[in-house]
Amino acid sequence: MNKKAFLILFLLGLSLILTACGGKPGEAGNSQNQAAPAVSTAAAQSTGTSLAKDILSCFDQCVTEAAGLSFGKPEAAELTPKLQALYKRYEEKMIELNRKYLALKAENISEFGAANIYLGENRGKHVFNKDNTLSAAVAFYNFQKGDQAMVNLLSNEIVKLLDVAVKM
Repeated sequence: MNKKAFLILFLLGLSLILTACGGKPGEAGNSQNQAAPAVSTAAAQSTGTSLAKDILSCFDQCVTEAAGLSFGKPEAAELTPKLQALYKRYEEKMIELNRKYLALKAENISEFGAANIYLGENRGKHVFNKDNTLSAAVAFYNFQKGDQAMVNLLSNEIVKLLDVAVKM
């Protein structure tokens, strides 16, 4: 029975290999022709992807500046107005990016879709990186100072900037 099962699995594997590697001689030209529309579609969607990258890059810059402001672990009363001013400045940038985002929807829905796909695939990574970058400051204000308002400012309020950029 084991030899029979082995033979069946071997033949099944061999047929899969032949199917994957085989093909008709005329199919090679067709696969090249099929690749050309995919490239032109990717080129058409580059505007949407570029806009999504700009949104995430702007967010990353804000995170970097927030980390710089919180580096010396200043008192919350000193840090809060600085962070609020920083977020306000970046909110203005995100509002401008939102205008481009909404204009993209009106101009070319496929580019708008490309922007949404890119944001959907990469937003979580950037928020995770934000958590890693600001983790020391969040831990300090949470565990040593017990300041939940500052923890919220560093953890949640900064993420709302991304929502500003993509709101409808």
